[in-house]
This record gives sequence, structure tokens and C-alpha cells, in this order.
Amino acid sequence: MEWVRDLSKVIMTLLVGSLGGFVGYKSPLPAGALLGAMIAVGIFNLITGLGYMPGKSTLIVQVLLGSIIGLSFTKDNLQLLSKYLLPSITIVLTLLFLSIILGMLLYRFTGMDLATSLFATSPGALSSMSLLAEAFGAQAHVVVLFHTLRLVLVILIMPFVIKILTTFIH
Repeated sequence: MEWVRDLSKVIMTLLVGSLGGFVGYKSPLPAGALLGAMIAVGIFNLITGLGYMPGKSTLIVQVLLGSIIGLSFTKDNLQLLSKYLLPSITIVLTLLFLSIILGMLLYRFTGMDLATSLFATSPGALSSMSLLAEAFGAQAHVVVLFHTLRLVLVILIMPFVIKILTTFIH
């Protein structure tokens, strides 16, 4: 009978997540569906303690996410990348270098574990980094917090920076 109780928890968690994901999708939040589901399930679990997903569900989500990201590889994208290969590699290596330094500083001065610090400061996407963090045994919720804050701040600040720079430089 325990499997019935677990199944009902999974169904309830998915229903709450779906509702939160829908609300988030309709909101102006960056990565709204992901954040909405996460917030809704987080609140549900805090209030009831009934949130549950089997351990293998993370593997399934990783496969789905990898498949979705793989669909972005097209011939047009590869041709465009070849045109900008050197600047792209330079930017990626610089971002990685700086994020590793920031991760090490975060680790050194906060007492946060090293894996969580490095995933939290990585330049990758919120969903990918949180799944990778979980796979590495890092604190995925902390990684999500850092990336959510980064996303929100970048989305709020960059339009102003771009407007100012394009006005004065052109």
C-alpha cells in the first residue's frame, strides 16, 4: 500500500507543479514555467510536507532536457558559429575563467561547498545548471537561487545598459 501513497504524492506534486508552471508561463518571469513550478512545489512541500518525486525522475528530466537542447543544433546555427568561432571561443573561455574564480571566492568566503559554489557562478542556463548540480550532489536549490537572481538582474539591467551604450557609441 506504500506505493499507492507514493503515487498519490507524485500525482499531487505534478499537479501543483503544473499549476505553478502554467501561472509562471503566463507571468513575465524569466524561465517562468520552471520558476513557477519550482515555487509552487516548494511552497506546497513546505506547507504540507507531501511533495515527492522518485529518485529516477531526475534522470528522465536530464534526458528530456538534453534532447531539447540537442534540437537547437542546426546546420544554419553551425554555419553562423563558424563565422564567429574565434570571438565565441574567447568569450566562453573568459566567462568560464571568471566564473571559476568567482566560484572559488564564493567557496572560500561563504563556507558553501565547492561544487555548489562553482555551479552557482557558472554562466550556464538555470535549468541545466540546477540539474547538473543535483547530479553532482551539490545543493541544487542554492544554484537555482543564484541563477534566478542573475537572470532577473540581467534582464532588468541590460536593456538600460544597451540603450545607454548604443545611444552614446553610435
